This record gives sequence, structure tokens and C-alpha cells, in this order.
Amino acid sequence: NRKQVPFIKSLREKNENLRQKALTHAKKQLCKGICPETVLEEFSTQLTNKLAHSALYTLNHASENPDLAEAIIKINKLQSE
Repeated sequence: NRKQVPFIKSLREKNENLRQKALTHAKKQLCKGICPETVLEEFSTQLTNKLAHSALYTLNHASENPDLAEAIIKINKLQSE
């Protein structure tokens, strides 16, 4: 649906900005001589946390908007334990 194209672009841009910030930070860490394995671990953790933040915040406040929380559960194919 063409109506969704601006939202798709916006989401991609947001995620790309998060990636770029995390990558810039990782490159600075490498230039400081920090162990590459440590930098990669921090980079992947940081990026994962930033990408998941909105969904996790919404799930933590599900009582405020249960329909939105349910949509996040479906989109991410989540299952309760």
C-alpha cells in the first residue's frame, strides 16, 4: 500500500541513524585501542537495545495501550513462556 511508504522510509531512516551512531562509537573505541572483540560485543548489544527500545517500552506499559502491545507481539512473533 502506497500510504505506508513514508512510514517505511521513516523507520528505515531511524534505524539507519541508530546504526550509524553505534558504528561511530565503535570506531572511536577501536581507535582508542580497545580490544576488537569487546568493541564488537558492545556494538551488537547497544544496537540491539536501541532497535528494540520502542517495542520493549510499549510492552512494559501494555496496560496503557493493550491493542498496540498486541500488535507488537504479533509483528515480532513473540510467545509467552
